Amino acid sequence: MNLKSFLVARFLGAVFAILLVQTVASCKKAVDLQGFDANSWKQDTNACQNKRIALYEDFEKKIKPQLKGLSETELIALLGRADKQELFKRSQKFYYYYIEAGKHCANSGLVTQARMLQIRLDAINKVSEIVVVYN
Repeated sequence: MNLKSFLVARFLGAVFAILLVQTVASCKKAVDLQGFDANSWKQDTNACQNKRIALYEDFEKKIKPQLKGLSETELIALLGRADKQELFKRSQKFYYYYIEAGKHCANSGLVTQARMLQIRLDAINKVSEIVVVYN
């Protein structure tokens, strides 16, 4: 085997290894909804219809443990567009989903003390943290 053939073989081997790692890393198990009514969650924008508060216990037990590592696209497909978004340092984002109704339902400009689900997306748009906060 001459040097040129050897280098080509090494290069092709490296490319194959990289493709294999990317393929395995991108394979993410779909979220098992286990009876969680994702459509009701999505339709209850800002939690003003009180559907999300009724779904919250199931969400906490069944869905929340599966969220870490989901992509932004997968998160939106599951929970719908966030009620609020915040850009953060180092290309991070926070998505907020109201869990309960509050003053914001009567006037979207009002600040409310309603509970919200805060989901942090890291710089590569993967879910890295899920906490409940009060606005």
